[in-house]
Amino acid sequence: MAGRALTKYLHPLTIEELGEHFSLQHSLRYGSLPSVYTEQDPLAYLESYVATYLREEVQQEGLTRNISAFSRFLEVASFSQSEVLTMAEVARESSISVKVVQDYFTIREDLLLAVRLPVFSKRAKRKLVSHPKFLFFDSGVFNSIRPKGPLDHHPELGPGATV
Repeated sequence: MAGRALTKYLHPLTIEELGEHFSLQHSLRYGSLPSVYTEQDPLAYLESYVATYLREEVQQEGLTRNISAFSRFLEVASFSQSEVLTMAEVARESSISVKVVQDYFTIREDLLLAVRLPVFSKRAKRKLVSHPKFLFFDSGVFNSIRPKGPLDHHPELGPGATV
């Protein structure tokens, strides 16, 4: 048990870690996971990463019984990237109950796929009516999960995304 005393998080690479290999366009489009800088086809790598992650982490660990619903949820949730989050809207669009969507957002955080940004409040006494925001941990993972259509254009998809 002593080996489990420390929790370490391996975040995507930083500008300093990438050094002369850093490219803003590349990082916005494919993210900063180490392999996207070494792979011949970073987009194929990211698609495989997401599929493997869903299969290995979600299905194998039994975090959800319905992997197709979770996959559909991830796609719908990608439309809420960095926006005010309304659980009921995500539930409606993904045809899943609000309670299940709340659980799925918790799973997304537990798997380190996303980060919840709590609502900023200047004072603890004030009660603000607002919603948190969620962000995928890496722009490349976000871009590979976000569905794209022929009518999508770059501003809708986020920085560095391509159709």
